[in-house]
Formats: sequence, C-alpha cells, structure tokens
Amino acid sequence: NASLIQQLNEYKANMAAQTATPSIPENEAKIKLLGSNFEEFAFSVRATNVLRGLGCVTMADVACLKKADLMNAKLCGKKTVEDIEKLLAEHGLSLGSKLQLLMHPSVK
Repeated sequence: NASLIQQLNEYKANMAAQTATPSIPENEAKIKLLGSNFEEFAFSVRATNVLRGLGCVTMADVACLKKADLMNAKLCGKKTVEDIEKLLAEHGLSLGSKLQLLMHPSVK
C-alpha cells in the first residue's frame, strides 16, 4: 500500500512537471538584451549622447522611445534616428516597442 501511494505521488509529480509552463529561451535572451546597458552597443557618439540626454540606461529604455521623442531631442537629426533604428533592428528591436508583451510568467 505504501508503494502504491509512492507511485501515485511520483505520477502526480511527473504530471505537474509536464504541465508546467516551460521556460522560453528566446524570451530569456531578449530579456537579458533589454536589461543590458545601451552603452555596451555600437551606437555612435552622437546617438549615445542623445540617448543619455533622454535618460536612457538600458536597451529597453531605447526601444521604448518613439521616433518623435528622438526627433524632438536636442542635437538629434534624421541620420542619428536612422542609426539608432538600424542598431535596434540588428538586435530584433524597434523604436516604440511594447515591451510588456515580451514578459512571460515563466521568465524570471
């Protein structure tokens, strides 16, 4: 009888493990990228200065900016915006991102 209870508990544990939401590696990588300091990336000096001036620290801060925010920033022109957009695109990001959509309960 004790063996039967043990088997039942093992079965329940296996079922719980199988139905648990698996971790999503691509989201984990994206979360790590978004939490990275934007200055670790190859933004131009002008873009870096503009982003600092807008209070950006992480790549998430940069991705949340809207194009209009950049165009209205001091010393930021069309070329600088294009450079920022290009670098973000190289990492699968874009301006005006809705980052809350990337969050998943399994990503810690």
